[in-house]
Amino acid sequence: MPAASRSRRSLAAVPAGEQVEIRAILFREVRAACELVGVREGDVVLCRESGPARIVLETQTGAVAILNPNTARFVAVRAPARATGAGRADTPAGAVAGAASPGEGSAA
Repeated sequence: MPAASRSRRSLAAVPAGEQVEIRAILFREVRAACELVGVREGDVVLCRESGPARIVLETQTGAVAILNPNTARFVAVRAPARATGAGRADTPAGAVAGAASPGEGSAA
């Protein structure tokens, strides 16, 4: 299997605690839904929660973005070129200071 095939996958398949880069958002409606919550192609995000009801991400700005897993299926991701705490070099990946816990706040 080519390396490119192994490294690209759906945002819906990303486990909690993993940091990924948004590579492509398929379909206009999916792109619009992502933009509403602050997620764009090229962003590095930290998956805070991944389940059948919702995908909770922390964006580069520290905002919490919530996506429906059916929407997240059409977002292609890969491992970021350089791992940082959701785009912040001063925070180690997985240790996000001041992030809202699931259920607190919503970007939807």
